[in-house]
Amino acid sequence: MEQGWEKFATPNTHPEKTLPPDLPPTTVYDMYPGTLVAPTHYENPVTGKPVYPVKRTADLATAGATDPTADLATLAKRLTRLQDAEEIENLQNAYGFYLDKWQWDWATALFAQQGTLELAQRGVYVGKARIRASLEDAFGPQGLHQGEVSDHAFYQPVIHVAEDGQTARARVRELSILGKYGVEAYIGGGTRENEYVKENGVWRIKSDHLYLTFLADYEKGWAHGALPAPGPSKTLPPDRPPSVNYMPFPAFQELPFHYPNPVTGKWVQAGESH
Repeated sequence: MEQGWEKFATPNTHPEKTLPPDLPPTTVYDMYPGTLVAPTHYENPVTGKPVYPVKRTADLATAGATDPTADLATLAKRLTRLQDAEEIENLQNAYGFYLDKWQWDWATALFAQQGTLELAQRGVYVGKARIRASLEDAFGPQGLHQGEVSDHAFYQPVIHVAEDGQTARARVRELSILGKYGVEAYIGGGTRENEYVKENGVWRIKSDHLYLTFLADYEKGWAHGALPAPGPSKTLPPDRPPSVNYMPFPAFQELPFHYPNPVTGKWVQAGESH
């Protein structure tokens, strides 16, 4: 350091003799004053060309064995599935914005003709007409008014599109703030395990199922003002009872996962802990 890198460069280190490595160095090079150009794992973002193209013997041997047509078909399928996932996420988010403003007509339009809606422990409503009626029964007439708030933030989506591209499932978290100025205010959260179906090339909600994690009086907070899950409506009974019986916080609920662990490939089993 005192003599500086210009006049006193330390030679490159070598494998330790007392603790030999498991493998030899992947690249042999000399440090300064020698020349070293670290390999780049990405191409130039403008030209699309690699900075230092590297041709490996194995790559050259297999280059002529690939089928360009098959590769393009595989890439096209993957691209379509990615587009499907993006459309589903946009569909779910649009649904949330309609719920925010109590736009029941627009929210219901996103469902399949025989779609279902299940909010917490209210039960299952089947078909667009019943879904539309249930939203108004649960929250009030269409359209927010002065002094009312109804925000639904959807986040952390995990989306899986079926191989045929006609159905999909998603797990989405939700945080809600609801209330009327000077009257009442609530905060709640939950997880939606939803199903989707593509009808005439357009993705629609097949099943919207909100598992309520907690609901609380806003002033008291979720730690001290926890409320029970709303039960089935007496003015508009559901078409089917709740598919799962549970209680929100402070009770603990084990929600089903529609997907296996992406690393281990194993399914989460109820009651297990690690």
